[in-house]
Parts: sequence; C-alpha cells; structure tokens
Amino acid sequence: MKKTAILLSILVVVLFAAPGLIGFMAQNQYQEIIIGMQQAGIEVTRRDYRRGWFGSQAETEFKLALPRDLGVDGFTLSMHSDIVHGPLSPEGGMALASIGTYFMINGKPLFPDEENKVLNTKIGLGGSGKTLIDFPALKLAGKPGEPEIQFSGANGELLFDTSFTQLDIDLNVPAFWMGGGEGQSLKITGVTIGSESRSARSSLRLGNGKLAVKRIDFVNPKRGVSLAIDAIELFGDTKAEGDNITFTGNYSLNAITVNEINYGPAQIELDLGNIHAAAATKLKNEIQQLRRENLNQQEQRMAMTNLLVEVGTDLLRANPKLDVKRFYVKTPDGDVDGNLTLVTDGLLLSDIGNTQAILNKLNADASIRVPEKLLRSMLGRQANQSFRQHFKMRKQMDEELAMPTELEIQDLVQDLVQQQLGNLLRQNMLIRDGAYISSSAKLGGGLLSVNGKTIPLNLVR
Repeated sequence: MKKTAILLSILVVVLFAAPGLIGFMAQNQYQEIIIGMQQAGIEVTRRDYRRGWFGSQAETEFKLALPRDLGVDGFTLSMHSDIVHGPLSPEGGMALASIGTYFMINGKPLFPDEENKVLNTKIGLGGSGKTLIDFPALKLAGKPGEPEIQFSGANGELLFDTSFTQLDIDLNVPAFWMGGGEGQSLKITGVTIGSESRSARSSLRLGNGKLAVKRIDFVNPKRGVSLAIDAIELFGDTKAEGDNITFTGNYSLNAITVNEINYGPAQIELDLGNIHAAAATKLKNEIQQLRRENLNQQEQRMAMTNLLVEVGTDLLRANPKLDVKRFYVKTPDGDVDGNLTLVTDGLLLSDIGNTQAILNKLNADASIRVPEKLLRSMLGRQANQSFRQHFKMRKQMDEELAMPTELEIQDLVQDLVQQQLGNLLRQNMLIRDGAYISSSAKLGGGLLSVNGKTIPLNLVR
C-alpha cells in the first residue's frame, strides 16, 4: 500500500513537472516550423512566443505579396497559436504538444469563429508531427487600397519530422477570387498541391512536387487584358548527384485564351543538371535575405549582380546543363515544336563578356519548327515597333517631317518582313517545309552549323 502511494505521488509529480519541461522542447519545435516557413520563401516580419507551464501562446506575423497588376498593396497577416504542452494530448494519447492556430488581419480574426482553429497540429514525443488543414469559406469586402476577396476554403494535411527535414504536403483549394479597383479580377479554381521533400546536407529541399489548377481567369480592363488558362499541371523533381543537384520539370496546360485568341495544348519538358549544390544553397539564402531588405529596384539589381558574381564561379565549375527535351504549343496558325540542349565546357566567370570565349566553351543542339504565318506575324510586330520608334525619333529632330500613314507603315512592314525572311531562306538559315519554317543548329568545339552549313563564328558575334 505504501509503495503504491509512493508510485502515485511520483506519477503526480512527473505529470505536473513534465509540461513545464516539455514547454522548452515545444518552443524549439515551433521555431523549427517558423524556420521551415521562411525557407519556403514566406517573409516573417515579427515573432512573439509566451511560454507558460501547461501551455504557451505564439504570434507570428508575415507578409503576403499580391500581383502588381491588381494595383493594391500586399497583406500583412498574423498567425496566432495556442499550444498545449504534453505529455498528455487533449485529443488522447501522448504528445510533445498540441497546437491550434487561427489567423488575424488588421487586428481582426480572418475567419469569424476564433475557436475554430484552421490548423491543428499534433507533435509527437519524438518531434515529428501532423497538421490538419481546414480553412472555412471567407469573404472580405474591398476597401481603398485593398481588394475584395472570396475564398471557398481549403483542406489537407502536412506531415513533418524533427527539424522539418522531411515534409509531405497535400492541399486542396476549390476556388479563390480577388478583385481590385477599375474591374481588375483574378479567379483561380480547382487547385491541388502535393509534395514529398526532404532537406539535403546542402539545406536545399530535394524531392518532388506537383501543382494542378483547373482554371485561371484574369481580367484587367484598363490594360485591355483578358486571360483564361485551362488545366495547368506543373511537376518538378529535384535529386542529388554527388556534390550537384539535378532538376526535372514537366509543365503542361490544356488551353490558354488571350483576348479571345486560343492557344494550346502546350507542354515543356526539361532537365537542369550539374548544378553545384553549395552554390545553389548560397544563392537561395541570399535571395531570400534580399527580399526581406525592402530595397528599391536599382539596389536590387546591384545586389543581384554582386551575388551572381560571388557564386558564379562555383556554379560554372560544375558545367551546368540545360536540356529542353520538348517545347510544344498549338496555335491558331499551327503547331510550334522545338528542343534545346545547352552544356558549358570549362566556362569561367571571367569569360562572360567575351563572345568568342563563350562560344568556344559551349556545346549546343537546337531545333525549331514554326508555322510560316506565325513567324511572319512575329517579325511584323517587331518591325512595326521599330518603324514607329524610328519615325518618332526623326519627328523629334525635324518638326516639319510628315509621319507616314498607317497604311504606309503596314506596307513598309510587309516589305521588310518579306526581305528578312527571303534572305534567311536563301542563306539556308531557315528551311521552308510546306506551311512551316524550320531550322536546326549545332555548336561545339568552337564550330557552329545551321541546317548542316558551317557558319564562321565571327559572323555571329
């Protein structure tokens, strides 16, 4: 009887003391979650953690950017978490901590019911855990400088291990709509996100991820833009190969309509290999730091230039390789199909700016097949813009110069396009194939050949 009483007393002391001790562990694990958010590119602007004995409260503020075309500022959201310390979980069983999270915007709950936690996380005693995601529907009225938002809700789950080295995500968002001033709007439906990733020794995340979107509609009446995209699928897989990493991507869409002109289906298959892992890690970390520094455009360009110079040597040392296995898009004028392989061979950072050195240290193989009607249209738009700029400059220098009429400009454009295309066909740089124009080129050992014809490199500088 006395032994039983002693054991019960010890158990009571342990259960009372354990939550306080576990609170320290729970705080460390929560910080790992925040670090994981930052590594994913989310800008965290403020963190506040208040640790208690049986529970804690945490508040994290982060900034969410919006597309510039909407003409509105980004949002600053705050994430509030109520943390219950283990070892006993409110849901039953043993756990390091149970975390219920809700969001605030401008000091008010993002969702009406504060008690309805949209994220519910259970962290096991070993540090791994699972977050259930359940966002209810939301509607926010627009205000000056802020868009109106309609959100259908979202559901899914997030699985993670200690220190967020392994991360699996499954998320579904049925619909999202956002409208700004002057009739701008963005509507996204049928979004599914899935990924399985892990942190490598370089701290880069390796694994695969998939993003699928049923439809995107974007309208900007002020700029005369109307865009609709159907059935987007983006898939990527990153793997380690020694000190380097390799990325494989497959991007496709069923159809895209731009101002009532239809394109699609379209597909891009590519591999990006021989990327020096340590240099890529430094580049990623520094870019994330630059995003947090709120630099103006000129400062950003200078910082990016300095960063590329700093890591460029290591990136080039691995002889990176780009292999676009297929580029395909169906257009109203016919199909565009092409491929490209580009590999560096001993290229140095000091070679940049020296055209001959670059050409000597590149190996390339490319081919393209384009409808002639589409090619003529592309050349025509370029020529039209050049003519208008040319006449505008001459008009500024000579006030008495008469500007050509629209019909005269179109005649000049057609003559120029015919001349350019004819010259390229006669030189065998392009080949006519029925209603299509095609070309293939190879570069290697300092030699360039186009459609089987060797071209002196001094002509392409």
